[in-house]
Amino acid sequence: MSTTTRKFKTVITDTGAKKLAQAAAPDGKPVRLTHMAVGDGGGTLPTPDSKQTRLVHEVWRHTVNRVILDATHQNRIIAELVIPPETGGFWIREIGVFDEHGDLIAVGNTAESYKPAVAEGSGRAQTFRTILTVSSTATVVLTVDNTMVMATVDYVDDKLKEHEQSRRHPDASLTAKGFVQLSSATNSVSETQAATPKAVKAAYD
Repeated sequence: MSTTTRKFKTVITDTGAKKLAQAAAPDGKPVRLTHMAVGDGGGTLPTPDSKQTRLVHEVWRHTVNRVILDATHQNRIIAELVIPPETGGFWIREIGVFDEHGDLIAVGNTAESYKPAVAEGSGRAQTFRTILTVSSTATVVLTVDNTMVMATVDYVDDKLKEHEQSRRHPDASLTAKGFVQLSSATNSVSETQAATPKAVKAAYD
């Protein structure tokens, strides 16, 4: 049996657990996760504690990029934060998820990384995702920040897949490509339908 201890983890705080429990009640309101923050842990990798109400040493906070369901695991919520290229100059060792009232709902540690600033000669976007395991995903409001000018690769891939599998495509016309409806009628004068092989054969017979 492995005795390896998990070095990186995320925990629901006591405040978060209380709010999620209240949200699960018949008359409860779902928790709205609005912000995420990263911190440097004060110089060392911190161990997440459910009693925390703030990060050890917060260095940057912003609205969440999106809060979505985990497509591969039931009862998991993914909160995503994107740090833009122009923001940086700090180390990241901890991450927190906050609700609309500013309460820390979940806190975790992460592999130590340095977020450079553009002035340092290396500007890049950095994405962080925190997974929250909840008893019911209905207790959390799912959101996407449509004001973000930068979409993550996963977000674009998801949207492309959704579009490909949908029927929300334009109809064909005499001037543009698109979906076209087939017709086997041999006396039609429609310019929005395409003749089937059956209709063509009947017309020539």
